[in-house]
Amino acid sequence: MALNSIGGASASDQIKALGEGGTQVTFGAMVGDLVRFPTRFLIFNDVRLVGFWWDQWSQKAGAQGLNQVMSAVYAMMRDGTLKLPVEATYSFAEYEAAIKHDQQPRFGKVLLKP
Repeated sequence: MALNSIGGASASDQIKALGEGGTQVTFGAMVGDLVRFPTRFLIFNDVRLVGFWWDQWSQKAGAQGLNQVMSAVYAMMRDGTLKLPVEATYSFAEYEAAIKHDQQPRFGKVLLKP
């Protein structure tokens, strides 16, 4: 499974990297470019493209469904199943450096800490 919030060329790269029967879930389009894909991956690799809109899902799921999902996500964060890489942590006094760092290409989160 590949999760795509960017769109454009990154979505195409994900589709090419998926294994047979893989699914790409698109839930955003930050760059605003169209998602283009080689049709052969749909046909010969049985890749599936799925869209997901959080607002619509949360309205249908209601408060109970949302709480169940968030509880499951938090549990995966606690037990290490879901890893959120942190690249740097800054104090509030260093907020300017944190903002500058956040605007650069990176692989992890930039955090502010009191």
